[in-house]
Amino acid sequence: MISFIIPTLLRSDKIFELVRSLENEPLAREIIIINNSQRPLPIDKLSEKTVVYNSDRNLYVNASWNLGVSLSTYSFIALCNDDISFDTTLLQFIVRSLEQNIGIIGMHDSCINNIHPGTPRLSRSYLRNYGFGTLMFLKRDNYTAIPDDLKIWCGDDYLFYSQKQRNYVLKNVSINTVMSASSGHKEFETIKQQDIWLFNTKYRKRHSIYESIMHRLFNVI
Repeated sequence: MISFIIPTLLRSDKIFELVRSLENEPLAREIIIINNSQRPLPIDKLSEKTVVYNSDRNLYVNASWNLGVSLSTYSFIALCNDDISFDTTLLQFIVRSLEQNIGIIGMHDSCINNIHPGTPRLSRSYLRNYGFGTLMFLKRDNYTAIPDDLKIWCGDDYLFYSQKQRNYVLKNVSINTVMSASSGHKEFETIKQQDIWLFNTKYRKRHSIYESIMHRLFNVI
């Protein structure tokens, strides 16, 4: 039911646990790893549902998401960081939710390293919050390719504001992560700042009407 897309530079050991847990989860039907490290993926005996695309250069995360979606075959998409772990039984709730008329589902900031998870629930979201892009779910048909000039950051913003249906955040779950295991490195700082500038000056204008309507209709502050 779900195609998982995982870009990686192989800078977090969590990718090993993540891939194994997804391989053992029936609802994760396809695992597409975009390997940007130029090193072989050091995981032995991958299952048939795991596909590794080895790039000869760093495509960066946003282009990797675009590529992964183009390679995917299932109707539901998960855009997944390589430095996280989570209880994959969550996917039963996600599949039921994606069958409804909704846009994109991301993580609420309370999910990040939450030590007291409960019963998963969705809450409407009109502004992208911290941690939203660590793990995102949407229908494949609702994916809008991220522009090539956005490299590392703001891809989640672009997808969030491109949805035609209401977006949601997931609450009462735990996403265990060290956060930004790859993108947090100093070598990417200039690119990330350029991404922010480009989004705010070039792309955010496209979504200003969306934000204005959401503020008026739902009194978002």
